[in-house]
Amino acid sequence: MKLKKDYILFNKNVYLEPFRKKHLTKKYIKMLNDKKVNQYLRVRHQFQNLSTVKKYLKQFRSKNKFFWAIKKNKKASIIGTGAIRIRRNSRGGVGYMIGVNKYLGSKQSSEGFKMMIDHVFKEYELKTINGINVKKNISANFNLINNNFKLTKTTKHSFKFVLYKKDWKQNISYEKSAVYSVL
Repeated sequence: MKLKKDYILFNKNVYLEPFRKKHLTKKYIKMLNDKKVNQYLRVRHQFQNLSTVKKYLKQFRSKNKFFWAIKKNKKASIIGTGAIRIRRNSRGGVGYMIGVNKYLGSKQSSEGFKMMIDHVFKEYELKTINGINVKKNISANFNLINNNFKLTKTTKHSFKFVLYKKDWKQNISYEKSAVYSVL
């Protein structure tokens, strides 16, 4: 039996825990289908339901992909999600979504993002983390730039960014605890 090591990351403002079946609620699926929330997601043109979300989540069963539920605190309901993919050559990719409008641009959004970045740089010895955003997603683009991501490419509809470990300035304090799941 293979075990996957995941982490719960938290501080006084935000709580990230591995996404589990308990997070797969009607409220979460409603977030994914909210036009304001999903306007910048790759799945924005696809209606989401329990089946499509389960299919998407299967990819995070591997040891090199992580998907967190973002919450205000341990007992609160989910307000978004964050994902990290560890790739070959010490590279990673990051993505996140805040699905409750009052938390867009909040401490939970920015601190959750910083926790994910800091955690994977420390735990997995990555050299770079990449991000891709739709050009219109001004707040997310600002968040990447504000966290020392460098613009590397512009396409018709998107910006591509990279963060080098040497440019990462850990400016977030948090605690973590390991949890294990069966692959």
